[in-house]
Amino acid sequence: MAQARSVIRLESCRNWPTTSRNGGTRPSRTRFIETHQLEVPQTFRCLSPLDVCCRRDASFQQGKKKLLARQYCIASLSEPVVAISTVYGVSCFVTMVAAPHLAWVRQSVRRPWFITPVALSYLFIFSLSLESDTLALLMPGSLEEGLRTGRPQFLPQLSGIAELFSRTMTAASLWLHLLSINLFAARHIFLDGCRHGVATQHSLLVCAAAGPLGLAVHVATKAAVLALRRQAQPEPEPAVGVSA
Repeated sequence: MAQARSVIRLESCRNWPTTSRNGGTRPSRTRFIETHQLEVPQTFRCLSPLDVCCRRDASFQQGKKKLLARQYCIASLSEPVVAISTVYGVSCFVTMVAAPHLAWVRQSVRRPWFITPVALSYLFIFSLSLESDTLALLMPGSLEEGLRTGRPQFLPQLSGIAELFSRTMTAASLWLHLLSINLFAARHIFLDGCRHGVATQHSLLVCAAAGPLGLAVHVATKAAVLALRRQAQPEPEPAVGVSA
């Protein structure tokens, strides 16, 4: 069955521009009315402009509620991910510091999946933290402005970085990024210490707070230990020739 349709007459008024004596254009006081006829389903024949605005506002509010619900779900999901990753990272540091001589600890650290959970958590949170203005805040600038003035563009600024990391998801991704880097550096320190017989407990403790500083402490410790070992080794006695 064909749906009943009704005709709506739409009128629009506008000022028709006229030409002035000096050649310019100026709006005329005459108002021309344009009439359009639009066929719409009969179910919408009683809709007024107020009804249309109300429905549009209702759809906007519904979309806003969906966006807020999505953001709440993401935030509620990020909390346990960050907590579990932090507990896992701290337990790895404690195990390497407290029991470096156990065989199962060394075998576990040698396997590549040792840092995989934290790395996957970081990838997940990082993908959720990306927004439309992330790159603009991190590297502000304009190519047109750079070509016009010759000033360097797209350089990170502290104001944009501070605003970027004031967001919850971006701060969570930063924390997991630091945790992944520190755990990766601690794994290298632990395996290198086992390979050369160098104590790594103090270097791992420093690495838990600052990964690059922990690496520097381990390099200095390794150089000092190897130098002391070379000095402690007795010099070989010269071989004495035996005459026939």
